[in-house]
Amino acid sequence: MKIGAMKIRIAILEDDTREAEETCTMLARFFQNSIYDYSVETYSSSAEFLSLPFVKYDLLFLDILLDGEEINGVDVANKIREQNPLITLVFLTKSIHFAVDGYKVNAVDYIVKPLVYEEFLLKMHKIIDIMSQ
Repeated sequence: MKIGAMKIRIAILEDDTREAEETCTMLARFFQNSIYDYSVETYSSSAEFLSLPFVKYDLLFLDILLDGEEINGVDVANKIREQNPLITLVFLTKSIHFAVDGYKVNAVDYIVKPLVYEEFLLKMHKIIDIMSQ
């Protein structure tokens, strides 16, 4: 996707409400001084998330370890890739054990929680650069 001064549409799959809010706060802080506009929607269920029309999003943040779910974020990413091989995927997780699996689905990055804004800022610049190409 080529991005210019358009809106970047973001979806977050995160089973922890507090962590979803933290990600939204960091996104707001990042885009506050950006040339880009954005929108963000959060989801806590993989089933709900997988029922979405992914063409309406440009960037997906996926938690890998989803408590109480039958599938994890990597499984969700595999299903998304079947529908949309080009959408930008970023994993958010407390576990680094799935990093290799994350890159198998062509994720552009892997952010370890708890989120630290300075790290998030650097990674968002990289993500936006990749999306701009």
